[in-house]
Amino acid sequence: MNSKTYLLTPLLILLLLLTGCNRKQIVIGASFSGNSEWSQQLFKEIEVASYQHPNVGIDILNAKQDVALQEKQMNELIDKHVDLIIFAPRVYDGYEQVLQRAKEAGIPVILIDRKVKSDEYTAFIGRDDKEVGRLMGEYIARQHTGKQTYILEAAGAPETSPAMERGKGFRQAIARYPNLHIVGTATHTWNTDSARSQCYYYLAAHPNVHFDVVFAHSDNPALGVRDAIIKAGRNTGVSYYGVDGLPTKTGGLEMVRKGVFKATIINPTRGFAVMDLAMRIVQGKPYYKDNIITTSIVDKSNIDVVETQRKMNKDQMDVLMKQNSLILDFYKEHDRMQIYVILNVFIFIFIVLSIFLYRRVSKLNKKLKKKELCSRIDHMLEKEMLEGRITIDSKTQFSGSKMHIMSTFFEAVIKHAYDPDINAQMIADEMGITLEQLTAACMSLTDRSPKEVVQITCDYVRKNHVKLK
Repeated sequence: MNSKTYLLTPLLILLLLLTGCNRKQIVIGASFSGNSEWSQQLFKEIEVASYQHPNVGIDILNAKQDVALQEKQMNELIDKHVDLIIFAPRVYDGYEQVLQRAKEAGIPVILIDRKVKSDEYTAFIGRDDKEVGRLMGEYIARQHTGKQTYILEAAGAPETSPAMERGKGFRQAIARYPNLHIVGTATHTWNTDSARSQCYYYLAAHPNVHFDVVFAHSDNPALGVRDAIIKAGRNTGVSYYGVDGLPTKTGGLEMVRKGVFKATIINPTRGFAVMDLAMRIVQGKPYYKDNIITTSIVDKSNIDVVETQRKMNKDQMDVLMKQNSLILDFYKEHDRMQIYVILNVFIFIFIVLSIFLYRRVSKLNKKLKKKELCSRIDHMLEKEMLEGRITIDSKTQFSGSKMHIMSTFFEAVIKHAYDPDINAQMIADEMGITLEQLTAACMSLTDRSPKEVVQITCDYVRKNHVKLK
């Protein structure tokens, strides 16, 4: 590599620094316990909601119902120093340590859907599960007034807060009605297959138990319970009630419409509200620690109204997704045009400087001293400044030329680029200036810290095998 290349190397690096993206990126991490239909809907809503914030990136992780994996994922998000974590815990107990670690790291944590034993979280957004159970208990009581009614409860995993609180609220409600009786509880792990098998085992163990009503803590498990009851030949006269009310082919709304369920309770995902809360927190705006989402019963009487509202929400999401696609296309085209302009400007500068440098370098000895190299770098950088491509804030001037400091800085970095222990402080010491002076020069000319400039310069030097002669 010849002398002209050495002279142009700092200029190229500086150009890359000056034309780099300076937009702050907010990174939000999310850890979800599973991949249920409800969770998938929430993922989609959060992603769409993030489109309204171009400077926000979302990192969504799925723990696949594994508590240990979810704790590991939480620690990974903390180690990445994300700006905020959205956390849907698998179980109620067991996250105290990781939540404390997030707090000590200064990372806010939003709990969604489920609660935890620890109080070391920033905010909670979700429904009141005790109220969900109470609402369904009162509704069932109204549907079975004056007659003895026997209820089979299909409860969710007992180690989770929704199962705890829905069961508690439901039992408190029906306790007010002497004609309502819970004859048994079949537990499941919040999915259809688990509910089917667990209910089948229960029915086999209790062949003489009669029930008129099945209350399932979630819609999909309710379908599994129904399958088991039909297989056991005990489905006659049984009414089914669930929770979630998702607008899918096997969701609660469709089951109510078809008459498979008597009713379900809307469990809104509210991904837009989650994102709004997250942005309020990271932007330092006021927020509530507890954000309770209202729920309601859906049956034949109001299914059309609810589905119309759901369709409107879906159409709105589709519009936002299309708008985001157009915005992304615009940015891609803008980036291409920006690159085209930058390349043309650089080619022009390269040609002009090449002619100028050739006339000057041809007169020099091949063994240029380091002092002469620094002088040439300084000359080029000052030329860029005079032509308006680099500006210096006169208010922050200090003794010595910032342009000279930068040229000397580039020389020193190129010299030590292959040293694995290279750092900004080492370079500042070699230059005989303070790190604060070096930082002032770098920030003034490149809007980057010395650490960033060292990293970018080393990467360029190593990639292009640059060596200072």
